[in-house]
This record gives sequence, structure tokens and C-alpha cells, in this order.
Amino acid sequence: MVAAVQNTTITPQKGFISSSLDTVACKVKSLMHLIVKVGQHLASLTSFVFVFGAISTFISVGATPLAFGLTASAIASFGVSKLLKSVRQNFGIIKNPKYNTADLGLLKDKNMIKTLTDEIFPLYIKHEKTFDGHQIHGRMHISRCIIYTMAMLNFYKRHKKANVDELASIYSIAFHDAGRRGNGVDVWEKDSQKLLYNFLRDKGYGLLKALKFSRIVNKETKADSLEARAILSSDCLDIMRCRLGGIKSFRRNLLTFLNPAKDKAPSGLTKDECKNIREKLIVEASEFIKMTENKKVELTNSKTYFEDVLYLLESNQKKFPTLFDYLKK
Repeated sequence: MVAAVQNTTITPQKGFISSSLDTVACKVKSLMHLIVKVGQHLASLTSFVFVFGAISTFISVGATPLAFGLTASAIASFGVSKLLKSVRQNFGIIKNPKYNTADLGLLKDKNMIKTLTDEIFPLYIKHEKTFDGHQIHGRMHISRCIIYTMAMLNFYKRHKKANVDELASIYSIAFHDAGRRGNGVDVWEKDSQKLLYNFLRDKGYGLLKALKFSRIVNKETKADSLEARAILSSDCLDIMRCRLGGIKSFRRNLLTFLNPAKDKAPSGLTKDECKNIREKLIVEASEFIKMTENKKVELTNSKTYFEDVLYLLESNQKKFPTLFDYLKK
């Protein structure tokens, strides 16, 4: 059975993978973010010039109260700016406890987060340091996809009374780009499938369940289950990070979740209600992408990466009512 997993051939398909055009778009967006960062550095340089000028004034004018105050405030301003920058880059988001109290179930499970941080994210850190310097398929993408996946699974649990394996689903979406050796069209899905299969077996999952979930990340297998729909849909949603038009160019017909042709509406909701929920999720995912893409550089060295991304959602929950509602227990 494992050999069958390893010998699968890949046929690139749309939706779950980024096209070459999407990759170029991602790089353009990353370049725009870099320009913003350069602007911030120029602002820091301006602060430095201000400090230098203040010190020069102090030396030339003498120790007058004005010169002393100007110099002290300039040095303090420059020092605080550098300190905050260092804190942001090395310790992640500084969290306000009042925004970190919601019960988000498995998303806040310490064991899950530790596994994600210690065993899965290192694969993506390696990618970010080699072929994925723009972090197109890095930890931010994975973190968002985990959040989307859980929201959709909770929808199925709430409205379809479905019995789904949330933890195996989190591991599956977390591994879906693990086998990549480059950006663009994903021709390494069978490698991601193999990595996920071995990981699940090591975690004690039985043969059949490990096969079921590892097949999801390889589209050629055409896996179909509620978990598969949520996992594939989450990656499809996050393609908006790459398209220059964002939500305007998002191909909604490729999104499986609550797609009338692919995902039957639960009996307790009308078609219009499902359409409304689906559209709200798309809009909120687009906004969450905009918010978090700007944090990628800032979180590069964070030791609490996933918690930081989750906190960004939790501290802005009024902007994401539908997404947050389906994450809460």
C-alpha cells in the first residue's frame, strides 16, 4: 500500500495549486511589501539623522537644557524604535490578554500547537530559507489554511451533524505543501502525500486512516469526504493571496465548500442561506489574507508563529464574524 502511495504520478490541476501566473503575482505582492519595508528603514535612517543632528547641536551649543533635552529625546526615540522592531521580529506579536480568551477548541490545543511548531513548521522554514524566500507557500499560508479548514469542519459538524476527524484534518492541510521543492505548479504532491502518510503512521494512526487522509493532498486520487472538501477548499480560498486582483479575480466555481454542484446544502439551511455563508467566508478570507500577508516578515523569527496568526484573528474578530463564529466552540 505504501508503494502505491510512492509511485503515484501527478497531473497538475487547478484550484489546489498555484499557476505560474499566480506565482508571479505573489512575487509582485512580496516586492510591494519589500518596498514598504524599505520605506520603514528610510524612516529609521531619518531618525538616525535626527539623533546625529541633535548630538551635534549638543556638542556645538553646549550643555544647555534645550540641547540636552533634544539629544535625550532623539536617542530615546531611536532606541525605542529599534527595540520594538527587534521585539516584533524575534518574539512575534505582543498580545493583549483580553483578546486571547475565546474557546477555539483544537486550534488552541497545546499538544497540537507543539507538534505544528516543532515537527511541521521546520519543513516550511527550510523552504523559506531556500526556494520560497517570498514565503508564498510558507507558514503563513499553512496557518491560514488550518484556520479555514477548522471553520468549515465546524460548519459541517453544526449543520450536518457530521463526525469528522479534526486533528487528522489539521495535520493534512499542514502537510499539503511539505513536499514542495519549488513554487509554481505543484508537481510534488505525491511527496507531500508520502510525508503525511509516514507522519500519521508515526503518530499512531491506523493504515486505513493514514491512507485516507494522505490521499487528500494528492488530487489525482480524487479523494472525497467532508474533511477532503474542507481541506481542498481552504487552499483554494488562500489562492487569493497570489492573484493581483484578489477577491475580484477569485474563481468561485473552483471552491468546493457549499458549491451547489459539489457540496450539498444541509437540510436545515436554504440554498440562499448557504450561498450567503459561502460568500461571507470568501470575503472574510480575503480580508484576513490582506491583514496577515503584511505580517510575514515581522513574524519570520517568531517562536509562537501559529498562536500569533490566530491572535490576529481573535483580536479583530469583529472584522471576521462568520469565520470566528464557526471557530468558536
